[in-house]
Amino acid sequence: MPVVLWLVVEAGMLAMAAVGPHPLWPELQLTLTEAVAVRSTADVAAQLEGGADPNRAYPVRPGLLAGEPERATPLEAATSERRPEIIALLARHGAVLAIDDWRRLRCFVDGFDADVAAALDALRPPAAELACPDGEPRIW
Repeated sequence: MPVVLWLVVEAGMLAMAAVGPHPLWPELQLTLTEAVAVRSTADVAAQLEGGADPNRAYPVRPGLLAGEPERATPLEAATSERRPEIIALLARHGAVLAIDDWRRLRCFVDGFDADVAAALDALRPPAAELACPDGEPRIW
């Protein structure tokens, strides 16, 4: 009898999954920043093509980015995750950085990630100088 009950429950769940999201594995919607954080280039590209703003700070669920920010921009997430190709993709879709933001992100990777530094340098605002403060630079 328990096996029959289990089969009936499983059949019901499969039927529900055929017409909508699976009841045990709901489909989670990622923000643009979360898509960058989980390294989902396809989701990043799809959201950008769908009109997501690459300059906006989006909510971030705990555990996706080191430092646990509540909100972050896609460029902050791409820098934190060291994804130069995502930085370039965001730039192609209109991402820009203010001088202080560029300096903060650029100082974060200065001296240990040349690829990310080069990707950020492509977004360098006019008249921005790389003057990193003493101490360990922080991204958030």
